[in-house]
Amino acid sequence: MLGAIFGCFGRSTAPASASPLSASPSSATPLAGDSTSRSSLATAVDDQPCVFCDVSKEKGFKILYEDDKYVCFWDRSPGSKVHLLAVPKVHVESVKTLTRDHLGLVRELAEVGTKVLEDECGVDPAHQRLGFHIPPYVLVPSSSGRPPVSLNLAHHNNPSFCSFYSIKHLHLHLLSLPLAPYSFSAIKYRPSFPSSFAPSLPAYGAVPRGDLERGGSVGRGKGKVKGISWFADVNQVIKILEKDRDVKVGSVHI
Repeated sequence: MLGAIFGCFGRSTAPASASPLSASPSSATPLAGDSTSRSSLATAVDDQPCVFCDVSKEKGFKILYEDDKYVCFWDRSPGSKVHLLAVPKVHVESVKTLTRDHLGLVRELAEVGTKVLEDECGVDPAHQRLGFHIPPYVLVPSSSGRPPVSLNLAHHNNPSFCSFYSIKHLHLHLLSLPLAPYSFSAIKYRPSFPSSFAPSLPAYGAVPRGDLERGGSVGRGKGKVKGISWFADVNQVIKILEKDRDVKVGSVHI
């Protein structure tokens, strides 16, 4: 049900002052009409080459930073005034496939993202949000016949479908705050923090520190790191991996 709700929201639009967007190629091909099943639609997308394994300016990406391990570029469907993606050059399928062995990669990715937002875009760390979308992704028929909707960068040239689908290559969203209240972006990039959440240090971006930072007792949600959400803040992901737990849409306790 949540997939259907999320999948059929309208596409978010950037403020007029938004920065240039990536013109990265679509990862999907035109598909047949209403009779196309969800599974065959997903398979058609999965069969395409991974566009994030070969990010380059020649491929149309608006790159702001690159080194031998990571690359940062503008998201072509921005959810805030500044919206970048930070991608490791090594292929990792998604945040759900991360293990404790990936802690170094996630921390480095967050450090790179924080620095690029601050140095290249002038976004203070207190006004940054860094996080990942979490599979599963679902494909939802659109009764309106309007163009397809995407929560990330996979687009389908089929007006009978809207999609909740993501490139299957780990990518960290780097956003400037605030997000517009009551907007699609405010839902799409909203993590769920328990009241007692306290991140590992150093922390990345604007993170609610909860009761622990205020010196109060740990009340409801003791041991809870994440509530139900399709978007996980990078600090939540780090805490979860430190305890060798899996990142998932549902709540996570440690």
